[in-house]
Amino acid sequence: VIDECHALSPNQIIQLKSYINFWEVKRVIGMSGTISEQTELELKEGLGLEIISEYTIEQAIADGIIKDYEINIIQVPLETKKTRQVKTKTGFFYTSEKETFNWLTSQIAIEIEGSGFTNYVRLKNLRLSRMGLIKESTSKVEVVKQLLKKWKDERVLVFTGLTKVADDICLSYHSKSTDEVNKDKFMNCECNHLSIVNKLRAGITFRQLNKSIVAFFDSNEENLLQKIARAMVMEYETKAYIYLISSDEPVELGWLKKATKSLNPEKIKYIKLEELL
Repeated sequence: VIDECHALSPNQIIQLKSYINFWEVKRVIGMSGTISEQTELELKEGLGLEIISEYTIEQAIADGIIKDYEINIIQVPLETKKTRQVKTKTGFFYTSEKETFNWLTSQIAIEIEGSGFTNYVRLKNLRLSRMGLIKESTSKVEVVKQLLKKWKDERVLVFTGLTKVADDICLSYHSKSTDEVNKDKFMNCECNHLSIVNKLRAGITFRQLNKSIVAFFDSNEENLLQKIARAMVMEYETKAYIYLISSDEPVELGWLKKATKSLNPEKIKYIKLEELL
């Protein structure tokens, strides 16, 4: 039995296949709350697994197993103030998030559409740099802080992309945390806000939680669904309110479209920050 089979890496699939063949395992069952089309194809090709039973989010909501949900998307422009210092061979200069993003995007386009020879290492590094800029966007951080100030008496789980961003927002828990104190405080309802990075996304049940903020996401719908599900445990509340913070850049909006494609479009709406404050 493979729990959370969607999280298997290509190398783990190879190792698991060898294990199954060596021990002549006759029956293999994979379980997951989120399976994308790509993952379904990889599990079929790598392990011969096919979906034989499916219980959708909408069915679970109708049966009262989990809460209903509402996705609210807030778009914010990247910061245009020249606060980012860039070092050069002869000194340094200041630029903005928006200018840096535009430069990285133009360089990516040159690598993809340029002379016919693509430096894939440079292309990968450029894309990682652009994603890193989105992860630490001061515009996004400011929105999250404003929302947490508004909801100071409500329990809110915040998903971020960088440890330094998580530390800046509120009590945090991530791979660099030296202890479990902050996590335990939130799990025991001793504090209202916790920001996390690649932690507590699956297999964890949060009590008295019906609101979360996703300050960073990529195009992987499985990752987003796991985050959303943390606030959908059926308790006294009947609906989970999820707030996705996105820039207004086409690249990130493209990730957003892919990540939310399996969700009910009638439960997704775009709102302005002013509507909440």
